[in-house]
Amino acid sequence: MIHICLCFDQALADKWKHLINSIQRNTEEDIHFHFFIPEGIRSAIVDTKKITYHFLKIPTPLPRFTQYVRSPAMFYRWAIPEILQDQDRAIYLDNDVIVQGDIADLWNMDLQGNLIGAVRDPFHDEIKQTLFFQGKMPIPFAHLEKEKSFLSGQLLMDLKALREGDYIRDIFHLIEEYKIRDMLAMNLIFHGKILELDREWSAPLNQLDPKTMICRSGNPRTNNYCFKDAKILHSHGDRKFWEKGHPFNSLYRSYL
Repeated sequence: MIHICLCFDQALADKWKHLINSIQRNTEEDIHFHFFIPEGIRSAIVDTKKITYHFLKIPTPLPRFTQYVRSPAMFYRWAIPEILQDQDRAIYLDNDVIVQGDIADLWNMDLQGNLIGAVRDPFHDEIKQTLFFQGKMPIPFAHLEKEKSFLSGQLLMDLKALREGDYIRDIFHLIEEYKIRDMLAMNLIFHGKILELDREWSAPLNQLDPKTMICRSGNPRTNNYCFKDAKILHSHGDRKFWEKGHPFNSLYRSYL
């Protein structure tokens, strides 16, 4: 059984059906979905045994996170290890992705002793290059500023190993102390413990030509790369494929 986790708030309460359908159409293995959502959201609930709902309390007042955080729901992913106590592994996915490949290929991947598997940031080569979006570099981690930067939108997680360490507590300490996004905190706390996944697991959708699937990211690692065999399409940034006029809106609607 594959366990897949989604985390969202009221703003995205109706933006998950495409994701579940795209996964199920491309994967034969049994899948169980876990929704991590705030208390009070009922519009996302459907009568199915394939989804378990985990209702989380939002702190009041909200922690003073960085201005770039749109919703505290983005931090729910770090509650997964503690809440899924009976599971040793899980896949986390952002809502703004479409799965085009067999998710079992990701699930069965050997983490080789790492805590998580993640895809390199397609736009920034080094952690220091993300600081404009993430906040200031925490002084204790200044020596890591030239290390690889990884995305947090698709994660293969070793829940058992994450529970055994203080990693999650350390992530939230960095977020609170330095007012940074959790993606930067993840890169710093998990440094040296991240398995680099193939870029096919997070194709930058908004930078792809819908006809050729060639990327125009501006980064030498991904620019002019053809993502025609991409397993996951990720709508990075503010423009989402569920918006009318988006070049991949028809693909999104095909999974509703």
